[in-house]
Amino acid sequence: MSATWFDLGARLRAAHDGAPTQVAAYSTSLPVNAPVAVLTWREGGQIHIEATDGREVVAAAGPDALAALTGLGVRLGAVHRTLVVADRATVSDLATLARTAGHEESASVIGWWDQRADHPGSGAVHMVVPAARARWVLGVAPEREQQLGTWMEWLGVQSEGATGLLELATITSGGPVLPGLLVMAEADSRSWKYHVERITTKGWDWRTSDTRKEAALGLATRNDATELFESLRLGDPMVAAREAWRGQVVTGHVVSHDDAHLVVEATAPLSRLRAGAEVAGWSGDPSQTEAAIQRLDKARIVSTSMSPTAVLTLVLTDCITRPGQFAPGQEVTLRPAPVSDTVQQRRRMGMSSRYSRSGNWLAGRGKPTVRRADVPFDVLLAAADD
Repeated sequence: MSATWFDLGARLRAAHDGAPTQVAAYSTSLPVNAPVAVLTWREGGQIHIEATDGREVVAAAGPDALAALTGLGVRLGAVHRTLVVADRATVSDLATLARTAGHEESASVIGWWDQRADHPGSGAVHMVVPAARARWVLGVAPEREQQLGTWMEWLGVQSEGATGLLELATITSGGPVLPGLLVMAEADSRSWKYHVERITTKGWDWRTSDTRKEAALGLATRNDATELFESLRLGDPMVAAREAWRGQVVTGHVVSHDDAHLVVEATAPLSRLRAGAEVAGWSGDPSQTEAAIQRLDKARIVSTSMSPTAVLTLVLTDCITRPGQFAPGQEVTLRPAPVSDTVQQRRRMGMSSRYSRSGNWLAGRGKPTVRRADVPFDVLLAAADD
């Protein structure tokens, strides 16, 4: 059994039932806020759009497209609105229009949407196709799942164009939200407030290139958002069950547990968890991620070993469990330690402080000091391979 076979089974079930197969218990999307749905296509050397806010439908091309969006209320304000699109390509089309057109009021909002679209879990941009694929599998070839029309057909959306896109967004963003995802909404609010203040009070031109500090922090926020989103996804019991077939989640039975070590014998010889990794876990199989009574809040893998009979053993230390130690023979599931958004914020604050120091050559101030040192041969070989 592998994740590929797991996915194939879900796909075959969907084909048999004639309905999407659910593969996630939670929505990976925040609820949409005053959404504006936009479709784009290229024709005659221009980018065309069709957009709606649920009350009015507009269509335009080229520079007129931005004016049409402004007419739908896409402008700077106290609260940001959600852009609803099929996928990332639509956001890129809108960004192309915004960067090359005049100073239309909607252009700066599009610039912000383009930036937030790179942050998984953000509620600023709702991409319906990726959101749908994160929750369901269809009984069609995987390539067809990347098409908007396929999802509209399988999820029973009767309307067409931007109106149908908006209706589909109510389905893909509906249901219980992935626990912990609300921190993304807070990040969206902070980012929007900063964006609006820079433009309205400092006259900032959002089209200008980032400084080195801005580029570094922008990359850090994108990486942190991806890391946090993937970590939160493992809290979904249905996702955890699939990840067990990729080795990202490991299920096994306790061999022994004392004050020094927790020894676990894995059910399958498959693990992406390596020595030195921080992990967490719970009693029971992957689907018990929420219902488990006994939990491993934190631990560190000391070593992993594979026996001649392909039995994988993991030895853990520094274990923090509640309400007590695991019993020998007890089933337990391990996963990478959850990511803390608070720790991520502190790390970015430290990075910002370092980039502000005088003499920081990474920020363009001063020059690096030349130093020579011996380099291990294996490091040289690895660099040569890269």
